[in-house]
Amino acid sequence: MYLICIGSRSTSLREIRLHFRGDALQDAIRDVLAAMQPPSRGCMAKTQTSPEGIWKLEGIIFCTIAGAIISLVVLVIVQSIRMEKKRNLLIEQLAETLGFDYTAKLRDVEKMPCSSGALFNRGRSRSAKNVMTGKVADVDVQLMDYQYTTGSGKHSTTHRMAVAAYKVPGLKIPNFALERENFLSRIADKFGFSDINFESHPKFSDAFQLKGKAKQAIRAFFTPALLTQIENGLIQKDWNVQAGGSWLIIYTTNGHIKPEELQTYLNRSFDLMNRLTAAVSA
Repeated sequence: MYLICIGSRSTSLREIRLHFRGDALQDAIRDVLAAMQPPSRGCMAKTQTSPEGIWKLEGIIFCTIAGAIISLVVLVIVQSIRMEKKRNLLIEQLAETLGFDYTAKLRDVEKMPCSSGALFNRGRSRSAKNVMTGKVADVDVQLMDYQYTTGSGKHSTTHRMAVAAYKVPGLKIPNFALERENFLSRIADKFGFSDINFESHPKFSDAFQLKGKAKQAIRAFFTPALLTQIENGLIQKDWNVQAGGSWLIIYTTNGHIKPEELQTYLNRSFDLMNRLTAAVSA
């Protein structure tokens, strides 16, 4: 009798005891070689479909997917921070070019010179960033990224906009808010919350919502000539206008403006301010 020990990666140490006589040696060797072969496909299939194997496979897939999602979220956050820093730097450089003062963030929005406008009393979590303050000719200017939040929980909405605020020395403007009509404002009109309309300019009244307490002064400010200009496209579709505390405030309704477009926004909003106040200044 011979004792042969066989070991492999997939099997534990096994012993095969061989009893042979004469030609039985060849049969014994064949048996040894067969024992050294890897498990059959049937055995492998059985192992792969066992509960423990399935659990391990599901765990690996879950960890892989979770790791990919976490990596993607981290990448998005890092990229967002980099883009914001780049944006802040470009706006700071523009402020230096214009000779304006630059403030990265104002923690107390209520203390801004132009904060008397109704826009700055809306919502919560109000924030003013990239604030540029200076003068164009003799007009005080504040240009900024502004945002506030309305609603709560899943129904909360953050409103982001670019704001250009102007104060002309000695100019008195009645407080008002001029905004584009929308579905909600039209419903409010039907329930008696009407805005200031002009029968002589129905196109203006259909397109805009004009509100303010001093209605007579507001009507005097919006002269027939000015109303006609507005009907003909004086105010861009994504712009709104407010006046408060002698400040004229022009702001966008479609988010912040790219740094490379801020100079154009400043020029166009300054031109709009001049046209809106031309009759009062004369």
